[in-house]
Amino acid sequence: MAPRSDQIWLIHGQNIPAINAARDRVLGRLLPPEFRNENLTEYITTSGKALRLEDIGYDVVSELSTMSLFGDGARRVVIITDLKDLCEAPRLRAADGAAASRKSRGKGKGKPQGAATRAEAAEKFCAFLTGALLQTPNAIIFLNYERDYATTVDKHSPVYLAVAQAGRIEEHRGEIKMFALEDALRERNAPRAIQCLRDLNQSGSANMIFGALVRVTRSLLQAKVVALRGRSASELALLKELFPKDRTGFFSQHPNVQKKSANGARNFSASELIGALKELRDINRLVIPVSTDVYVRDLSLAIELWVLKWFSRPSDRLRGAADWLQAGNAEGWS
Repeated sequence: MAPRSDQIWLIHGQNIPAINAARDRVLGRLLPPEFRNENLTEYITTSGKALRLEDIGYDVVSELSTMSLFGDGARRVVIITDLKDLCEAPRLRAADGAAASRKSRGKGKGKPQGAATRAEAAEKFCAFLTGALLQTPNAIIFLNYERDYATTVDKHSPVYLAVAQAGRIEEHRGEIKMFALEDALRERNAPRAIQCLRDLNQSGSANMIFGALVRVTRSLLQAKVVALRGRSASELALLKELFPKDRTGFFSQHPNVQKKSANGARNFSASELIGALKELRDINRLVIPVSTDVYVRDLSLAIELWVLKWFSRPSDRLRGAADWLQAGNAEGWS
């Protein structure tokens, strides 16, 4: 077997701080800081849309096929964060490809759509990784933060197999932060939720985190309504008609998620959950500011204050106020 190259790296897992530390270590080995302004290119989504090779593959190959202008000691380095192609198994792409072929029939051009195009883009990119790239001094680093099942690296994906063949892989295991955040919110454990938020802020986009907050709060509110209004078969049937039919609806969720939401809803009143959901509407304006905004609050701070307001237990808030007053009396406040 040919020795694996230091030019290709995949760093993934659930331990976000460890992944970031590994990124800095590998990048330091590949490219000195003084060369990074001209030779380092990073691809990371800020809109919540997944990065796919069908969208960025051509640009990445072009970048890595170019020689550095700085000569010895410099190379082109590309970092791709959360590449969706690393998380997809071939069988899923094949099923989607069949659906795409059915869609394309009867449209005249018959152009392949969806996963069929993705499979072709992945195939060409993998051929570049294991071939032409190794004839240059350039390097690529894939970072994948496994926050939930949708972002977990699939070890049968073509890109993973190509990296395993020609490059190096580091996996840093830990708890899945998105699940931990959702559980902390349901349990009304504000300190734990804030710690998870701070960990996720090191890797996740604002859209992704905000979406999780909306999803959990809405699910808790629906579970509360079911507990209050779904006591008879007729009332339950009516709620099933009223609730969303897609995955945002309580009755469309996995039974385990329904059970967690039902148990968590006992920790809240309906008015608290309604208030929390309404306040998220204001926070949503901070996720994507517009040019007419004169002042934009810090999004991370706004979310943490929201968690403290709505997801702290009343006893914790009272205890915090008592501690604050006691500290003030000790300092001689009147």
